[in-house]
Amino acid sequence: MKYLARYGNVNNLIAGALSGLLIVINALAFAALIFRGPLAPYFSMGFSCVLMGACIVNLCTASFSAFRFGIARPEPAIGAIFAVIFASIASYNLTGPVLFSTLFAILAITSAMVGVVMLLLGNFRLGQVARFLPYPVLGGIIAGTAWLIIKASFPLIVTSYYSLIHFSDYISLLPTLSGIAFIILLFVIRADVSRPLLLPVALLAATLIINLLLKFNHVSAAEAVQIGWLFPTITAAFPIQATDVTHLLQINWDVIIYHIGLLLSLAATMILLLLFNVTALETSVKNKADLDHELKICGLGNLVSGMFGGTVAHLSFAGTLINKHLGATQRFSGIIASVIGLVVLLIYPNLISYLPKPIIGGFLFYIAIKLLLEWLYHGWQKLPYVDYLIVIAILLTIGLWGFLPGIIVGVTIACIVYIIRSAGADTVKYMLTGENYRSNVIRPIHELAWLTQKGKSIQIIKLNSYLFFGSVKRLVDKVIRLIEDDAKKEIRFLVFDFQLVTGVDSSVSFGFIRLLQYVEETKQKIIFTNLSSDLIKQFKQQDVLNDDNQIILFSDLDQGMEWCENLLLKDIPASMKPLTASISSSLTQIIPDEEQRKSFVKHLTRMEVPANTSLFKQGDYVDSLYFIESGEISILLETKDSTLRLSKSGAGTIVGEIGFYLHTPRTATVHTETDCIIYVLTEKALFDLEKFYPEIALNFHKSIVYVLARRVIQTNSALKQLSQ
Repeated sequence: MKYLARYGNVNNLIAGALSGLLIVINALAFAALIFRGPLAPYFSMGFSCVLMGACIVNLCTASFSAFRFGIARPEPAIGAIFAVIFASIASYNLTGPVLFSTLFAILAITSAMVGVVMLLLGNFRLGQVARFLPYPVLGGIIAGTAWLIIKASFPLIVTSYYSLIHFSDYISLLPTLSGIAFIILLFVIRADVSRPLLLPVALLAATLIINLLLKFNHVSAAEAVQIGWLFPTITAAFPIQATDVTHLLQINWDVIIYHIGLLLSLAATMILLLLFNVTALETSVKNKADLDHELKICGLGNLVSGMFGGTVAHLSFAGTLINKHLGATQRFSGIIASVIGLVVLLIYPNLISYLPKPIIGGFLFYIAIKLLLEWLYHGWQKLPYVDYLIVIAILLTIGLWGFLPGIIVGVTIACIVYIIRSAGADTVKYMLTGENYRSNVIRPIHELAWLTQKGKSIQIIKLNSYLFFGSVKRLVDKVIRLIEDDAKKEIRFLVFDFQLVTGVDSSVSFGFIRLLQYVEETKQKIIFTNLSSDLIKQFKQQDVLNDDNQIILFSDLDQGMEWCENLLLKDIPASMKPLTASISSSLTQIIPDEEQRKSFVKHLTRMEVPANTSLFKQGDYVDSLYFIESGEISILLETKDSTLRLSKSGAGTIVGEIGFYLHTPRTATVHTETDCIIYVLTEKALFDLEKFYPEIALNFHKSIVYVLARRVIQTNSALKQLSQ
């Protein structure tokens, strides 16, 4: 009782016991799918292997999963794939011992292989990669395996095809009718995870009723097995018997190698189903889980299972939710479930012989129909038409040609659809001109006016995502149309920014070479910014970047824009330039009247500041603003770990006006790059100016408002372009 008080309670005990029973039933259904027809003599050992693997993997899941009430069990979908593989192997002319050893070697090898792959994926944190599998492909795989379950469960329900044709043989028809009745019952009571008790209660009730009817009609166990009511008696068997040295020497490795493709696809499907279940559980129970951690847990369980001759299992979405709805809150419930499974396996395996075969077949059939309804009926309502057709294509391919061709067809179609969609998608994040996007260089008013006037000369194309032959053709066609529509021949610079580009294929190079050939005649300059080292290497190898093409490279967009702006400023008319480099000339556009300008300059303090000097630092008290007569400065944002250059400024510009007017601490550090001559306007000087020369002060304030307003307009213009 102390153990229960510490690690669980009665609810956890009951939930674990019922979940353990469901693990046993799932293991039985899993084995029934595989070991039927000519493989029926191996059913007892097969069931032992499946249940052993389920108990081991579930023990790992219960102990370490992020879902404290998590349940792992063998899922019929994987059993259906095993059934296809084993049916193929059964068609070979293998003798009894060789067939036995080969079949059970496949179970153990597959479990160990799945375990190793999961551990590697988890250790290298590659769990997220599986999320890239297209959703409709996973849906098609699930629908296809549902069809395989239906095919495999049909013989469990329809125990005699003869009885279906000759209805007078009603005794042999009864098992089939009971299986059909059980399927209808499950649909009527809607046994699912939202009603967790209904499924185990229905299974137990059907089992009890059928066993009582057999007893009252004096039908022996052997007769019940022969008619198709019950499974054959199962004796205690430890799966490791299937992996001892004697059996290892009798394995037909050629058969295993021949089926390696199917085994790998089975492993891949199981990994995807695990990740799908984890994601679904995160949403359902609002519990965040680490995919890589869950992979390592499941991988460890399957690896140990394979070492003991057990087979595969993984975290179950339905099993976990049922366990939770039954009242489980602690890991104790999952541990109890494994204990129940081991008790059945090692102490009382004959319990399984009381479970009616048509009821287990009906249970499997019900699960398969539910999966098909989810993906065929509800999928029609939820999925886009193209995605829905992918699901149908995979389902039909699996039904007609098998599981592996179905996966190949599904992935191929998904890739083709992705290529077509990506080719139709716009790889241009946005397009701007120099009118509404500038470099971070702070420029004097006359230069800003000229750049605004000539801003259309710079065309910025911000690229994103992965570029390939389809998308780059649309990109080049768009740029060529842009140039052709430029009636005034204003465009001089084409700036391509690759900051958001994740990669390019080789055909992209031919698209840019085509553009280069076009602009040879139209004389635009092409600038690439934010190119990674890998892209630079690739473009050089494919002759996009060479001395003849003359594409200009810059490390970021800001530097590329500064270069373009500097070239435009070389053409600025003399009438727009200050007459001299003096502070008085620099202030012409701020205070046009010469006499007022002379009076204003008298209130400034001249400073000669050497290079590599901090004019002020981030966080300093604000009591002045600065006019730069000559030299260059950098405006730096200092963080705990680094210093970022926000912008640079030169002659004819103002620095520190924001803090000066808002009376807030300096938001950045200003550092001189060269020797500078700077004029300082202090708060006291401005107060004197407002007191004795109010008209001059008013003109100065108006000019500052103008500068700030221009910045707001430029920002709004850029935002407007981006929104379009």
